Amino acid sequence: MRSKLSAKTWSIAFVLIVFLGSLFIVSINYYLDPFGLRSVENKNFINLSKTEYSYMYPIKIAQKAPYYLVGTSRTKYLNLPLLAHYLHKHIIHIGMDTQTLDENLFLLKFLKTYGSHFVSGFDALTLNTAYPRSNRLKQVFETNHTNMLSFLFNTNTIKATIRNLTDTLLSQPNDLVFTQDNLHIGEKNSNTDIENYFISVFQNPKDAQSFRYDINESQILEFAKLGDSQDIIIIFPKHAYYYKFFAKAGVQEKYFHAIELLVNNTKARVYSFYGINSITRDKANFDDYGWHFKPKIGNLILAKIFQDESVEVPKDFGVELTKENVEAYLQNLRDSIQTTEID
Repeated sequence: MRSKLSAKTWSIAFVLIVFLGSLFIVSINYYLDPFGLRSVENKNFINLSKTEYSYMYPIKIAQKAPYYLVGTSRTKYLNLPLLAHYLHKHIIHIGMDTQTLDENLFLLKFLKTYGSHFVSGFDALTLNTAYPRSNRLKQVFETNHTNMLSFLFNTNTIKATIRNLTDTLLSQPNDLVFTQDNLHIGEKNSNTDIENYFISVFQNPKDAQSFRYDINESQILEFAKLGDSQDIIIIFPKHAYYYKFFAKAGVQEKYFHAIELLVNNTKARVYSFYGINSITRDKANFDDYGWHFKPKIGNLILAKIFQDESVEVPKDFGVELTKENVEAYLQNLRDSIQTTEID
């Protein structure tokens, strides 16, 4: 009898331990909110801009936040708490590595259904339809449900919570990864490195002339018309040599046409940081191969957009595009890219 009671007691104790442990895990993950579902303040910057955890996208969209940050991996280099401060609104990051325009539209349609606004990139290679890829998000939304308990129990959510707790216990700044990125000195940033990298990554064309690039005008128009006056579209900067390369590879004119279509058909505010200027000429402002701008440049981008006069932004960095100035702006870019030598 005693052994049976002991076994029963242990069984009850085990169930209680599992229950209380699960309750603790759920509670602490919910309270710490590591991915910034309710607030982006005091969150580890790595957690805020995670793009590899596909299970998060349906949950993030279901929050119906006032704003969402959409686009390619370049969105990871924007300071999300700073952006929320400028907007005076909560914002959630839903960027993706190598995001296509099809995937971008997929997300934006959800956001607009829920009455949310967006800050979105409009990268040249996002628009390229010459190398078709399947929409990764369709399967994610079909197979993942917006179950908050599953989200809170996910091992990646637990890891993110531990990362936030570690920052607190060790008094580490939440933006430590941004500080490290800013201090990083690229070792592969020569013009040859940049061109070889581009050629090797994008379907391995033999040279710039054999690179294929095309756009889908109807998709671009659809994207443009989704934007309203509270939405923001950003043409992010790359190292200046890419602009020379794009001109040589046949990307420039089709992309410029896409920009014209966008600006002439959207109510969103459009800001361009494209072109050869004091920021894009400096390889210290970019990572290896000049592919991503550093976080400090992301701060300049936001300061320009929100007219923060406390931040010194070079006068030649960033332009708000309108129906009235877009044609002249693009012609100035053509002239500058053609005539300027890049060291």
